[in-house]
Amino acid sequence: MSGGRLARVLRLLAASIGALVAALLLAVAVLWWWSGTQSSLEWALQRAAPQGLVAEGAKGALRTGATIERLAWEQEGLKVQATGVDLAWQPLSLLNGTLQLDHLRAASLRIEDARAPSADPPKPPLALRLPLRVAVDALALDQVQWVAASVFEAANLAGRYVYDGAQHRLQLDRLDMAGGSYQGRADLGADGTLPLDAVLQGRVRTTVPGGSQTLPLVFSATVQGPLADLQARVLVHSTPVATSTTSTSATSAATTAAATDAQATVTARITAWAAQPVPQAQAVLRQLDLGALWPLAPRTSLAGEVRLQPAGSGTWAVTADLRNSLPGPWDRQRLPLDRVRAEGEWRVAGQGVLRSLEAQLGEGKVQASGQWQGAQAWSVESTLAGIDPAALHTAMAALPVGGRANASAKGEGLAFDVDLQAQGAVRPARAGAAPDELTAGLRALELRQALAKGTWAKGSLSLSVLQVRSADAQLEGTLELQPAAKAGSGRLNLKAPGLQARIDGALAEASGAGNLQLGASDLGAAQRWLRRLPGVPPALREFTAGGRGDVRLAWQGGWRDPAVQGQASVPTLAFNSTGATAATGTAATGWT
Repeated sequence: MSGGRLARVLRLLAASIGALVAALLLAVAVLWWWSGTQSSLEWALQRAAPQGLVAEGAKGALRTGATIERLAWEQEGLKVQATGVDLAWQPLSLLNGTLQLDHLRAASLRIEDARAPSADPPKPPLALRLPLRVAVDALALDQVQWVAASVFEAANLAGRYVYDGAQHRLQLDRLDMAGGSYQGRADLGADGTLPLDAVLQGRVRTTVPGGSQTLPLVFSATVQGPLADLQARVLVHSTPVATSTTSTSATSAATTAAATDAQATVTARITAWAAQPVPQAQAVLRQLDLGALWPLAPRTSLAGEVRLQPAGSGTWAVTADLRNSLPGPWDRQRLPLDRVRAEGEWRVAGQGVLRSLEAQLGEGKVQASGQWQGAQAWSVESTLAGIDPAALHTAMAALPVGGRANASAKGEGLAFDVDLQAQGAVRPARAGAAPDELTAGLRALELRQALAKGTWAKGSLSLSVLQVRSADAQLEGTLELQPAAKAGSGRLNLKAPGLQARIDGALAEASGAGNLQLGASDLGAAQRWLRRLPGVPPALREFTAGGRGDVRLAWQGGWRDPAVQGQASVPTLAFNSTGATAATGTAATGWT
C-alpha cells in the first residue's frame, strides 16, 4: 500500500473515531440534560419502579432527586404508604457501586401487615447482603405507624444509615415514642452469624404519683450477640430532682424521694426463631411506675421480681412476687393490687399452667389456678374473700364480697360460673368520693348473694342460672340478651315484701311476645321496698299507698310499636300524697 493511500485511511479512521467520540459525548450530554428534567423522573417511575408501586404528585428529576406527595406499595396483605416524600441523591456514585442518598425524608410512613401467619416454622436469614453499598446521610420521618396485631406509633425519627458491604450501621439521633425521646445505634453483620450490637437510650418525663412535680426517667437497653441468640439488658431508673422545702409537704417529699429511687432491671436471652423466643428472663423492680413508661397504664409503685427459667425439656418455670405501695381504684388511674405471688409453667407446645396465684386485691384476697392451651382452650378457677368492689372501681358499691369465680373458653366465647356472697355490711363511701346512690341503695337492700352461670359469645349474653338474694327479697330466672340489638328473652321471678312479680317472654325491635304478672298483697310494704332501690323515680317517693291488687300485662310485637293488653284488679286501695287524700275503695278494670 502506498504512503498516500495509507495516510488517507488513517485520516478516515481518525475522523470516524472522532465522530464516534463526539456522538458519544453528545449522547452523554443529552442524557445528562434529560436526567435533569421532569420527564426523566416520570420515565423511571413508569419503567423501573417495582411492581405494585404507585406514585402520586411526583416532581423533580432523575439526576437530582424528587418530591412525591404520596408513595404506596402493596403485596399479599402488606401495605406501605408514605406521604410528603423528599429525596436527593448522587447518581454518579453508582459508578463506584454505591447508592448515595443525600437525604430521605417523609411526613408520614404507615405500614399495615394483614398477612396470614405462615404454616412453616420461622427460619433465621442466612445473609443480609445488598447488591450495592448504601449510604443515607440524613434520614427523617415525621410520623411512623405500624399496624399489625398491635399498633406502634412514633414521631420525629431522625438518623443516618450505612451499608458498607459487610455491615449495616444505623445511627438513631432521635425518636419520640410514648411520651419519651430516644437515641441509639445498631451494627448488624451481613454474613456469618449476623452479629448484632445495639444500644438504645431515652428519657421520659412523668409526674410524681400524688404530686405535681415532674420526674425524669432514664431508659437504656443493650442487645448483643448472634441474631439467632441474643443477650438483652434493659435498665429504667429515675434521676433526682430539686424540690422546694417551702412548697412541698412532708408526704409529697416522701413520695418524691421514693420515686427518685425507682428502678427496673430486665435481662433476657432472646432466640427469635426458636420454639421459645425468650427461654430465660428476669425482671427486678423497685418503686416502678408503669404509668410513667406507658401513658395508658395505671400509676404504680411496684417492687419485686419476675423470673422465667428452664425447668426441664421444653418446659419453663415462671415465678412472680410483686408489691404495689400505691394501690387505688382503676378509674383513678391506679392499680387496685397490693401484692401478688404466682407460680406457673410454660411449655414449648404453647401451653401454660398457673399452679397458684395469691393476690391482695381490692382490700381482700384472691386465690386462683388455671391452664392455657390456646385462645379457645383455657380455664381459670378462683376464690375470693373480702373483696371491696369500690376499691376496684369507684362506680361500684362498697359491699365486701367473697365466694368463687370460674371462667373458661367455650369455642369463640366465654363461659363463667360466679357465686358471690356478701361478707359484712356496706362500707362508708371512700374518702373524696361523691355521694353514690348505688352504694346507698345496696346498703339499704342488704344484698346477701349473687349467683350467675352462663356464656358470653359473639355479642350475646346467656344466663342459664341467675339468682340474686337480699335480706328480704329474691330474684331468680334465666336470660338471653343481645345488647347491641337491644333484644332479649327470658323468665324472671321476683319475691319481695308485699310483692310478687313474674315476667316471661321475648322482646326485640320489631318482634316479641310475652306477659307480666304483678301481685301486691301489701301495697304499702311493696312501696317501702321499692323506695330503697337505686334509680327509683322521685314521684314514687311523693306519696304513700296501701291495700292490695294484681296487674296482668301481655304484649305482641317489638318495642318500637308493641300491642299491649292489660288487666288490673284492686280490691282495696289507700292513697295519700301531699295535699290530697283518697279513700279506700274497690276497683277492677281492663284495657287494651
